[in-house]
Amino acid sequence: MRICFSYGHDKSAELAKRIRADLEGRKHKVWIDESEIKAGDDWRRAITGGILGTDVVLAFLSKHSVRTPGVCLDEIAIAIGEKYGNIKTILVESETEVSAPPSVSHIQWLDMQNWTEKRAAGKAVWDAWYKDKLAEIIRVVEGDESVQFTGEIETLRNLLKPMPANMRPSDSRIASLLGKGFVGRQWLDNEVKQWAGKKDNDSRLFWIVGEPGIGKSAFAANLTHFGRDRIIAAQFCEWDKPYTMNGTDVVRGIAFQLAARLPDYRKLLLKRLIVEMLAVDVRRLPKWLALMVTSRPESSVTSPLQWLKPYILHADSEENRDDIRCFIYRRLESHLYNRPNADNLIEQILNKSEGLFLYVEHVCNDINRDYLSLDRIDEFPQGLGGIYRKFFERQFPKQKRFETDVLPVLRAVLAAREPLPIAILKAMSGLKDEPLRKLTRTLGSLFPTATGEGGETIRPFHKSIPDRLNDYDKAGIYYVSLTEGHAMLAEFGYKQYEKGLDKLHKYFIRNLPAHLIEAKEWDRLETVLTDILFIQEKCKAGQTYDIVNDYNKARKQLPKGKKELVETFAREFIRQAHHIYHRPNLAFQQLYNELQWQKGRVKTTAAKARQKFIEKGGRFLHQYRTPKTITSYNIMTLSGHSDTVTSCTYSQDGSRIVSASEDKTLKIWDANSGKEIAAYRCEDEASACAICGDKIVCGDGSGNVYFLKMVGFDD
Repeated sequence: MRICFSYGHDKSAELAKRIRADLEGRKHKVWIDESEIKAGDDWRRAITGGILGTDVVLAFLSKHSVRTPGVCLDEIAIAIGEKYGNIKTILVESETEVSAPPSVSHIQWLDMQNWTEKRAAGKAVWDAWYKDKLAEIIRVVEGDESVQFTGEIETLRNLLKPMPANMRPSDSRIASLLGKGFVGRQWLDNEVKQWAGKKDNDSRLFWIVGEPGIGKSAFAANLTHFGRDRIIAAQFCEWDKPYTMNGTDVVRGIAFQLAARLPDYRKLLLKRLIVEMLAVDVRRLPKWLALMVTSRPESSVTSPLQWLKPYILHADSEENRDDIRCFIYRRLESHLYNRPNADNLIEQILNKSEGLFLYVEHVCNDINRDYLSLDRIDEFPQGLGGIYRKFFERQFPKQKRFETDVLPVLRAVLAAREPLPIAILKAMSGLKDEPLRKLTRTLGSLFPTATGEGGETIRPFHKSIPDRLNDYDKAGIYYVSLTEGHAMLAEFGYKQYEKGLDKLHKYFIRNLPAHLIEAKEWDRLETVLTDILFIQEKCKAGQTYDIVNDYNKARKQLPKGKKELVETFAREFIRQAHHIYHRPNLAFQQLYNELQWQKGRVKTTAAKARQKFIEKGGRFLHQYRTPKTITSYNIMTLSGHSDTVTSCTYSQDGSRIVSASEDKTLKIWDANSGKEIAAYRCEDEASACAICGDKIVCGDGSGNVYFLKMVGFDD
């Protein structure tokens, strides 16, 4: 088994290394950050990668390891986020001195707090005591429960398909928010506790609304990180990562996190009793589950949730202003020391902030960098808009340089639907490496770069930046057109597409249709959305339901003359989407076999795609008989089962249909009339069925297999 050790580099390190050696002696592979991460590696990426490569995490709890902030707390947070709860804890110092982090407070620790005393008592005492404790560790690590947990989680991973670790907004998002320093908001936390504690609470959704920069995400991050005794699942929907906002994926991801923490819930999911309900309608959530969400006061959110009463974060509320005062004092303590007018300075900064934490954070950073001085507070910018304008005036005082060198880059970065790969930016801008590096460094505080598995990317650090820069009245001479940005990305991406799918960057596989829609490139959009080979590549990239969104947007916006072809492709794809989602490699096969029977441009387009697919060595099962023409895809609905239908099959002559259900019944139907003609009750949920001639075989959840024969059913 692969085991990750998380411990403080204090005196307990000696014990951790002894246990490591003994576990490795039992053929386990133990991963420790100190020995496995080389200098220069990105710490968080390396830690996450190490934890992902293990089956279980052993966390050694000491004063040093649970300090806040601290590396071990970060490791535990990563383990919860990436290993979904398979964490075991060992207490190595007195529990009166060690405050276990809430994230693992529910886990029963193994008590080794007196290990130094036992070692000092002599070799015989130490050896006997250590042998017993090691046996307990081995039992926990190698026990059926740990192995079963790993197996169950892997089963659910295949069933629910949660977002991959490299795409999921992970603990790095929380760390970046909390790393800025979190203060106050106790009053808001009390409101959440009061809501969650109501036994007769009719609303199981606590909705926090506030304008950009007021600190909604930071509050959610703090609650998630330090409130794991209350918060058992979290999802950060980030504006520049569309794949984090797909409703189905979000709900499946939350269900996956719940299953990791709640064994009974995990068992239910393994029986597939709740998954579909969660994916269909959040209002049907069970009574024991409640959600807290944060959002802007935008109509796209407020309209669907108008039946709820939101908790509004008012920027001018005294509670919010008190929190900002505390934040300013903490961040500028050394600058305010011995200043008789310190309180007055804090009030002036507070008033200029317009009640937004994001403003105060920028101002404090600029003061610490000597860009701003408390002796000239009248020069401080007013509000977030003033912050951004001041930044551009300082970095790009010459308007001509901004328009020629910077504006084209910002257009692309702001229009990008996710962090934009530097490789694309370099190719689009025509800048050589050194000038591009110099520019990205200059933009760094508002447009940070980051390196992940997909390479280096750049993005606005907050959504308020594109909001402001794309508003001509607010941005003035620094206005950046998103329309121009979409046009640039659409043009560049389409040229790559024309060179071949093997030349197309993954960013454009995910986002080219969206940019073509925004740029109103209707001819090119039609070409891309009717290219079955492109559609299959996008499905293979995990974008099946994003294609559905692309089709739906295109159908609304395409001119009449362009709708017919795309409409046909959209209809066939959406009908097959639930199959293709699970088997994306079959996208071409499923679509072509449906489209080949159409007429005109649809048939011609499908035939060209078939030729390309074969030339590239593609193989598929070709449906060579014309299917029966139908006016509706839903020929008939068979009603009678009281629970989920798990299996369904036709008889060889097509006259009978047999279905199995979780309502513990097997039913036989007349395929022509749709009437139920017979039923058989199993001991447990019927999970599979098959028919051959007049014989039927069925299996249930308890492992029983039933062999049945239809007697007296002749027409």
